[in-house]
Amino acid sequence: MMQRLLAKPSPPPKPKPEVLLKPKLTAEQVLDGFLKNTGGAAAYAKIISAVASGTVAFVGQATRGTVEIKSKAPNKFLMRLLLPTQGEVSLGFDGKEGWSRDPNLGLRILRGAELAQLKLQALQTNAPQNWRSYFKKVENLGVAKVGAASFYKLRLWPKDGSAPMIQFHDTTTLLLIRTDQVQESPQGKLSTTTYTSDWRLTEGVKTPFQVRQKTKELELVFTFTQLRNNVPLLDTDFVRPAEVPNKPAKVR
Repeated sequence: MMQRLLAKPSPPPKPKPEVLLKPKLTAEQVLDGFLKNTGGAAAYAKIISAVASGTVAFVGQATRGTVEIKSKAPNKFLMRLLLPTQGEVSLGFDGKEGWSRDPNLGLRILRGAELAQLKLQALQTNAPQNWRSYFKKVENLGVAKVGAASFYKLRLWPKDGSAPMIQFHDTTTLLLIRTDQVQESPQGKLSTTTYTSDWRLTEGVKTPFQVRQKTKELELVFTFTQLRNNVPLLDTDFVRPAEVPNKPAKVR
């Protein structure tokens, strides 16, 4: 009995290595197929602006709020969250300058890797058909099986030099199901997993009406209820608020 009590505990079992099957399509074929199956490059090119609105929920918390995302070609982007208890959280790129604003950190001008990732997000939101202009290399790592479902696992290297991202595309529809990436923040690097679902056809293009974003400490669910394309938007809609920014945050 004493020997059993003093014995060292067994180490936890090592996770099984991921088994990937040989893919039938290249990464380029998957990305081009995704564009085709969601409307096609010509349909995307007709959209010069968009406004999506809906709700945001914090999983495991009572916090609820609203979300609005505006985009304007070629590279303008604005996301605003209105939270009853915390106030407004916003993130914007006006084509040159990127910024964020929240009740805790105030207004910040984004720089370095944070700015590069926001630029890429703005470009992908406005013109996903131009993916070859955004990535210097794409690779199909193989087919991942999850139960009865299977997904192409792609790795994409941005041209701006930021960290590569991983995308999972359904092997049948080629729809984007999940994206894994390391995002820069004032708190350091954050491993983020984003799930996209409820793809609906709106004016010739399929768009996910639910987005779930998960980090180690937080999980958000965005549910969009309205999407309007080619809405008249001013360039000034994307400019940072007229207030004195805080000192640059240190991004490791």
